[in-house]
Parts: sequence; C-alpha cells; structure tokens
Amino acid sequence: MRDTKPLLFTAFLLGASLLKIGIMPEEKIPPLNPITQEVSLCFVGDIIPHKMIVYEKKKDSEKLKNKFLGLFSHVSNEISSVDIAFGNMEGPCADQKLKRKHKMAFNAPYEFNWAMKESGFDILNIANNHAMDCKHEGFKQTIHNLKKLSFRVTGYTTNDRSVFTIIETNDIKIGFMGFTTLLNWSLPKDKKTNLSFFKDLDDSLDIIKEADKEVDYLILSIHWGKEYDTRYKEIKKSARKLFAAGVDCIIGHHPHILLPVEYEKDSAGYRNIVAYSLGDFMANIGREYKPLKSPKAEGNPRRSVILKLVLMKTNNRVLAKKLESVPVWIHNNYYAFRKGKEKKRLIYPLLMEDCPIKILSKTAQTFELKQIRKSLKMDEEK
Repeated sequence: MRDTKPLLFTAFLLGASLLKIGIMPEEKIPPLNPITQEVSLCFVGDIIPHKMIVYEKKKDSEKLKNKFLGLFSHVSNEISSVDIAFGNMEGPCADQKLKRKHKMAFNAPYEFNWAMKESGFDILNIANNHAMDCKHEGFKQTIHNLKKLSFRVTGYTTNDRSVFTIIETNDIKIGFMGFTTLLNWSLPKDKKTNLSFFKDLDDSLDIIKEADKEVDYLILSIHWGKEYDTRYKEIKKSARKLFAAGVDCIIGHHPHILLPVEYEKDSAGYRNIVAYSLGDFMANIGREYKPLKSPKAEGNPRRSVILKLVLMKTNNRVLAKKLESVPVWIHNNYYAFRKGKEKKRLIYPLLMEDCPIKILSKTAQTFELKQIRKSLKMDEEK
C-alpha cells in the first residue's frame, strides 16, 4: 500500500530570494549515506504556438529570433539555472505548407524553437493532441528540426516502440518518455505513425517496465485529462498504474489549468511524484480575464508554475530530494492592444514576483498567488 502524502506548504521566500512554493519536505539523509551526486531539473506547462504568439507578416529570420527570444527573456534565467530543462511543445515545427486548414491547427516557426533552445530548454516532449496538425510528414519534420537544434526529443516511436531518451548527468541516468492519450486527427491508415499514442494506457505498461530497467530515474510526460476540468480522479487512477510499472515522476499536460502536485512513498521508501497538470506556460488562452474583476476561474489558464526537482544519488539509490514551484503569470495584452494603447499583441510568461504594477498590481499578485496555492492544494488552503 502506498503512503499518499498531501502537499506541504513550506514557505514563500521574498525579498532577495526568488519567490517559491515548497511542495514536499526535503529528504533527510543519514550521515552514513552521504549524497554522492545531485541533478537539478525543471518542467513547465504547455507551450502552444498560437497564431497571436508566432505570426509575423515579414519572415525575417533574425527579427523573428529576436522577437521570440524576448518572449522567453523573463523566465530564461530560471529555465537555464538547472541541469536539465524540460518543455512540452504543443504543436509541430514544420513546413507551413503542411499545416491543416483549421483555426485550431498550430505550427511553430523554426526560429521559435531556436529561441527556446537559446533560453535554456534541453528536452521537449512532442506527444500531444496537436502532434499531427501538420500531418504525418510534419510530425517527422518536427523531430528532424528539433534534433537539428540540438534538442533531446521524446514522444515518438521507432520500430513500433516508444522512444525514451536517456540523459546521464553527474553519474545519474535519467530516462524521459512522452505519451499522449489524445489526438485531434485520425492517424494515417496507409502508413504507420511515429507518434507515441496510447488510447489505453494499459498498452504502455510493458514498454515502461522495459525502460525502467535501463535508468536510475524514469520521468513520463503525458497528455491526458480534460480541458479546464479541475477533477482528476480518473487520471489519478492511471498514475497509480504508471507508478507500479516503474515511472518515478509524471508530468501531466492538456487541461490548460494547474492541477495538484502530489507525492507518494512506496514500500521501498521512494517518493513518486505526479503533477496532474502544469497548465499552460505560453498560450493565448484566458485573454479576456481581468484580475480582481473577472470570475476567478477564468484566470486559471493564465496561472502557471515552473516545477523544480532535485534528484540525489546516495548509497547507489536515486531519490527525489527536493520539489518546489516558482509561480508564473502569463501576460496577455489583449485589452491594451484592442484599445490602441499598444501596437502589437504580446503574450509571454513572467515570474510572478517580477510582474510590473501595470501588468499585475500588488493586490492582484497576492490574489493570483492564492489561486495558485489553491490549484496546487497547499495545506494552508485546506
């Protein structure tokens, strides 16, 4: 029987330190088992190349690079501060001619993903419901283009087996897998797709068991659940199965809102972690939300976090030592642009503590932080 632990609120660190929310108590190691190595990681929510984020009439590559670098500039220091930064890229990076003619079909310019790499991201999951927005050929192009940018990539298959990426840092071998349980388009019937798609997660368990044998710590990024739904009972059941198969940490995506982050201790004392949904990190969703004025639920897609995890190796075991989140606000100048106060649409993530007063007043910031704590199910809100 797993010992399910509630999230523990440890502290807000203000002033000279970055504002953070502690999620679980730091692992204490007996003196006889000294820590030999550590690895730091971070994870973010959905990065969606909505038209209002990536579109430019003039296709000047250098100008596009500068524009997209600017979008990540407020969070790049935090992203690049860890050993491994993981992102969920919800949309292809392919030839624009391949994009389906549908308003909800996405495609990121090559320069957008270049800016992500320059901002500190190391590995991307591409398994999600928008993976085939540029058809099967576009999905293959996405893998090629991201690898060309020196990204490690997960969320696809070779020889009918899901690829899991191994990154070895500081003598700790970490495996990354990416699955989706959802897809917007029918899979091609005349050819096999390279997408790691599992309508039934039970079909993935044997693959996970095999992957678990080859690494010290296994992380699964998964597209699941329902959009904007705060209920997570069903995906919690799935998480238990994935843990039993060998997954150590689950990073959930798709609902576009923050859902709780929980950890459980198994019989061997390992702490398994699940973030049911990290919400969005960059997206044109919730644009009409006005802090302190609109219904608070409308602001859920604008509230985000950077989830930070520290792994440690002690006595030849790799354990989760520390887990915390850095609150993020997704700025969207929809109203300022609409009223003619600003000439261009701007949508980008900001560290909550860095939000200028004109974007988020101190009162609004306090309110939004409270909503983030509620979404994460912090103890002080129970």
